[in-house]
Amino acid sequence: MYLSTVSLEFQIVQQSTCLFTLYCMCVLLTGWNISSCLPSQYHYVAEPMTWTEAQTYCRETYTDLATVENIEEMKQLLSTVPSLLDEHFVWIGLYSKIEWKWSDGYTESGADYRNWQPAEPNFYGGQFCVQMSVFNSGTLFDYFCSVRRNFICYTGKRARNKGHVQGVLL
Repeated sequence: MYLSTVSLEFQIVQQSTCLFTLYCMCVLLTGWNISSCLPSQYHYVAEPMTWTEAQTYCRETYTDLATVENIEEMKQLLSTVPSLLDEHFVWIGLYSKIEWKWSDGYTESGADYRNWQPAEPNFYGGQFCVQMSVFNSGTLFDYFCSVRRNFICYTGKRARNKGHVQGVLL
């Protein structure tokens, strides 16, 4: 039987993968970061709007439409949606003109995280905005930007490396 001593070290650590400077308590096990620092707080908005209207609302009231860079953030985002929801889909901040981008311009580590439904995206008939299924583990579907949906915003600092995108002009 192999026994080893594991020393736990508690310290304040600046999380470098977050969208903004965030301090949190981390447990370090020989270089492994056990805790997670989620960089955003998500807000479900039960007021159906087009994708561009939702983007404008989020920017005026919070920071922007939701950006998701990993499965932990997807779980956090899904936890903001009421469980007895009639609406199956909500807008998030992903859109495309040629390639998929986040509304806030986020392009750092995790920016390419996608949880697409099989056979998506398909761009059928000009579907350039992304709706998330709230009942299917947050799977993503491209859809028509002009459809009115409830949506999810986030609070946090805007992406550092790129300017944000204003609306989707199609």
